[in-house]
Amino acid sequence: MINKSQISNWLNSGEYKSQIDSLLTKIVRDCEHSDSEAHTSSIFETEIYYLVRNQVGIELNFSKEKPVDGIIHKFEALSSRKSGRGRLDAVVNNIIIEYKHNTKLVTQKQIESAFEQVTDYLIALYKKESVKYDAILTDGIHIAYFQFIGDNVRSTSLRSISVDDIDRVIRAILNNQSKKFKSVNIVKDFSISSKSDSSSKKIANILYDQLCEHITEKSHMLYSEWKELMHLSVDDNGKSNDIAKRRKDLSEIFNHNIDNTDAE
Repeated sequence: MINKSQISNWLNSGEYKSQIDSLLTKIVRDCEHSDSEAHTSSIFETEIYYLVRNQVGIELNFSKEKPVDGIIHKFEALSSRKSGRGRLDAVVNNIIIEYKHNTKLVTQKQIESAFEQVTDYLIALYKKESVKYDAILTDGIHIAYFQFIGDNVRSTSLRSISVDDIDRVIRAILNNQSKKFKSVNIVKDFSISSKSDSSSKKIANILYDQLCEHITEKSHMLYSEWKELMHLSVDDNGKSNDIAKRRKDLSEIFNHNIDNTDAE
């Protein structure tokens, strides 16, 4: 479990400021001699990964080469066509990181092309997942940030990376440990079915056991009122197909035979 107090203490310590200053120097120095985009990404991620793991015990998961459909960007050297697919260089805790080798962010044309690429990724993901991701573009020497303002993607200018940027990246990653409001997360956490293992199902089973085995007089009164509101009357004989299906589903969820109004 994430110790937020430990993270906060570290991020506000003098030791942290010294560590990220050293980290910046190493990242810039190594990325200046990087021989490929993959090498640049490895330098950037490895340095941040080990610093965070060693200080707060969190093992960051940089998801690599995540495919994205719906890309409209004209990729460099392929300006005669547009690709409908792309791959994100890295995604960590809902922050996209797009890497470029330092030779690919030199001319204005290269910079504009890279900015369009990141923007296209964010828009495609938003259309597909209804999630507004943040993004970083970097060659380990320069950096730019992207985020949604309303329904539009806005970005900073590309500038030399500083110790404040290393701080911002680390804080952004650690502050995004919480889940995004996505359908897959909603289903995982709140779905109640015979096959789910959600927190909601566990809570429902606890409440069901409480009602069956440890109900108090006040709880019984509230339970009776709830049944009236839910129209679970004594005249409900279970002949309806909907009622039969509901009781079958409930029996599987609670691992208990629910075949009458009281049990339901």
